[in-house]
Amino acid sequence: MKEHRLLIAVSILACACSFCAAAGSWAEESVLSHETSGRRSFQAKDWNLVLTGGAMMEHKKYVLIRYGAAAFEHFFSNNISGLVEFVRYDVDQDPYGTSDGLGLNLLANVHLYKTERFTFFLAGGLGVAKFLRRVPAPDGTHFNFTTHGSLGVKLRLSDGMYFLAAAQYMHMSNANIDGPDRNPSFDGFGGYGGLTIRF
Repeated sequence: MKEHRLLIAVSILACACSFCAAAGSWAEESVLSHETSGRRSFQAKDWNLVLTGGAMMEHKKYVLIRYGAAAFEHFFSNNISGLVEFVRYDVDQDPYGTSDGLGLNLLANVHLYKTERFTFFLAGGLGVAKFLRRVPAPDGTHFNFTTHGSLGVKLRLSDGMYFLAAAQYMHMSNANIDGPDRNPSFDGFGGYGGLTIRF
């Protein structure tokens, strides 16, 4: 019985040693393949295409803004980038119906914390928007100025492609261009998601 127990113990030990050796070899190969694969996080002089979709709501007036956007992003340093963003808006203003609109934003991103797999970022900027109907209805204007702020995360899907998600705030008003009686504001909170593609 003792001999059988000894044989079992030696077999288990041999299997454990073999597994550890194989795991060590696999880990080394994985590190080497990763180092030679060219994978990296965002760096200065990178250009990216950013595709996003999201929604924001102001509950006190029940104004819901849905949008899709495409932006070109350029990294000025390893942690700071600028974006030119083109936006297509769809506004639901119960009980005043819906309105479509187009927007242009100039944004800045600051990457607060980066790893190989993900990065946390803070974004903000200014923009303009033009709508088919008055926004916010009924006393707003067709043309508005916008300010934006968001906090989010980007997760690497593959080399050169990231999934992003963020919580956001948007303020919209017209700076009294038609007088104070035609300047109701929109202050909405929401979120967006999308893809960042390096090219």
